Amino acid sequence: MYIAFLTVTPMDEGPSLSEHVKAAIQVISSSGLKYQVTAMGTIIESPDLPSLFRVVQEAVRAVRAKGSQRISVSLRIDCRYDEDATIDSKMTSVM
Repeated sequence: MYIAFLTVTPMDEGPSLSEHVKAAIQVISSSGLKYQVTAMGTIIESPDLPSLFRVVQEAVRAVRAKGSQRISVSLRIDCRYDEDATIDSKMTSVM
């Protein structure tokens, strides 16, 4: 299982980015992958890297479709191979 933290940020759209963020979240939501939106980015749980990279690519396309000419993408991936970590198991371990 791969757990990723993703931000897709238009850099040329002014101070309010909510419509662009909503477009990216809609893509993530429709992907079928488990996700959790936070105030600073979105956590995504994926069984494999191709599925994760596909949803990242589609989220960038969705923000681009809103008219952005410059987009910053930050992606951090937790690849744990010794056990099957999930968003829930990671949260439980720190609470």
